[in-house]
Amino acid sequence: MSILKIYFIFFAISVSALTFAEVKELYVFGGGGEESGKEGTVMDESLKGILSFVRKSNWKMTTIFNGGHARSEKILKSASSNVINFGTFSSGNYYRLIKDIETKLEQGHWKENDKLMIIIATHGMPKMPHLDKSHHVDTLDGSVNVDHLEKIIALAESKKVKFSLIDLSCHSGNTLNLKSENSCIITGAGGNHFGYATTKSFLGFKVGTFSDNFTDNLKENKNLEDIYLEARAEDKTALEFPMISTEEGQLLQDLMYDVLTPYLYYNSTGFENKLKRLYKKNHEENICLSEMRYDSIQKLVEDLHKIEMAINPTEYLPFFEKLKVALKKYQAFQIEYANMLNDRIRIGDKLTEIVVAIEKPKGITFKTYELESILDRGYDKSIEYYENKILVTKDFKSKEEYMYLLYELKEKQKIFKQAFAKLSIEEQKKIELSNKAIVEEEASLKLASNVGDEAKEIYDYLYKKIRREKSNPCRDFVL
Repeated sequence: MSILKIYFIFFAISVSALTFAEVKELYVFGGGGEESGKEGTVMDESLKGILSFVRKSNWKMTTIFNGGHARSEKILKSASSNVINFGTFSSGNYYRLIKDIETKLEQGHWKENDKLMIIIATHGMPKMPHLDKSHHVDTLDGSVNVDHLEKIIALAESKKVKFSLIDLSCHSGNTLNLKSENSCIITGAGGNHFGYATTKSFLGFKVGTFSDNFTDNLKENKNLEDIYLEARAEDKTALEFPMISTEEGQLLQDLMYDVLTPYLYYNSTGFENKLKRLYKKNHEENICLSEMRYDSIQKLVEDLHKIEMAINPTEYLPFFEKLKVALKKYQAFQIEYANMLNDRIRIGDKLTEIVVAIEKPKGITFKTYELESILDRGYDKSIEYYENKILVTKDFKSKEEYMYLLYELKEKQKIFKQAFAKLSIEEQKKIELSNKAIVEEEASLKLASNVGDEAKEIYDYLYKKIRREKSNPCRDFVL
C-alpha cells in the first residue's frame, strides 16, 4: 500500500471522527439570592464539584453564577479553559442564555444523541399554584421561573438530543412537572421541602447533602440514575427527599412523599417554620388531620412492607419497623406541639384584648400586625438594637429618629408587661414554656431526621429492587 493511500485512509478516519464527535455541553445557573457582602455562597461546594468534573472530562460548560462574592469568583477563575463564564446570575442573563440554547437547538447545533445538561444550583421558592407549572428560583436581582426551560426540553426531544435538567434548589420537586418521555429530571428536594447545600454542618450536625454528593459524584462514563441513587444514599440530612423522573422514582415518590411531608418538617428557627405553620390554626381540625395522616402513613409502611416481602420473602429488613417507631414518636411530639401552639394562640388573643383596653400615652399605638403577633414581638432585642444605633450614630437627625423609636418600644414593652401581669399564673407559665418551646430546634429536628433516615433506606432499597432492565432517559444519560 502506497504512503499516499495510507495518508488518505488516515485523513478519512480523522475527518469521520471529527464529523461524528459527540457534543456534550453543560449549563450551570447558580448562586442566586445570596446577600451581598458575604464572602461566598452556600452553593460554592456544588460549584467546585461541577468544575472538577468538567476539568477532568471532555464536557464544555457555560455558567451564569451570582457575582459580588470574592470566594465564588475565585472558584470560577480557577476553572479550566473549557468553561465559559457568561456573567452574573441576573434575570436578564438567565433569559438571554435560555434564548441562546433555544436558538442553538433550532439551528441544529446539537445533533441526535448529543448531550445537553442544565444544572440549577440556587435558592428556590415553593410553587405558586396559579402561576407556576414548576417554581421560581432566586437570581442576583429577583427571581425567574423554571417553566421557561420547558421549550428547551421540547426542542431537545424533537431533535433527539439527550437532555437532562438537575434542579438542586429548595422546593425543586415541582420541576418534575416539566418532565417529558425522553428527558431526565433530577431534583435535590421534594416540592414542599428545603434543599441543603453545604457539607460543612447543618444546625451543628456534620452532613453530606444531596446536592454536594451529586456534584461530587459527577464522573465520566457514569449515568445520571446511578449518580442520583449514590448521592441519595449518602445524603446525611434526610429531610430533603430528592426526586427523579424515572418510572421507578415516580412510583415511590407518589406512594411516599405526600404522607411523609409533615414528618419531614421540624421546628425551624433559622428557616421558614413549616411545622408551626402546619399547626397554627384550627386546632381541633389539625389534630384530627394529624391523626388521619398518621393512620395513612402507617398503612403506607404496611403496604411497602408487603411489596418488600413479595420481592424477597426470606430477608428480614429492620427499617420498616424502625420507620413505624420513628413515626409514632414524632406523631406524639407533634400532638404535644400542636396543643402548645393552641394554648399560645388562645392566650395571645386574650393578651391582645387586654393591651387594646389599656390606656396608652399620647402617640403610642399598636399596629394590627403587632397585636396579631403580640407574643413574638421581641422587645428586648429591638430595644438593645436601637440603644446601640444611638451610640454609634453621629448624624443628629438619624439619632433623633432612633431615640423616638427607642422611647416608643420601651412604652410598648411597659404596656405589654402590664397586660401580661393580668393573665392568670397558669396562663403565664404556659406562655413562658411556649417561649422556650418555639425556639427549641433540636428535639423536633432529631425526630424528623429519624423519620427521614428510615424513609430514605426504604426508598433506596425498594428503588433498586423494582428497577427495571428496560433503560430510561436518566440511565441512558452517560456522562
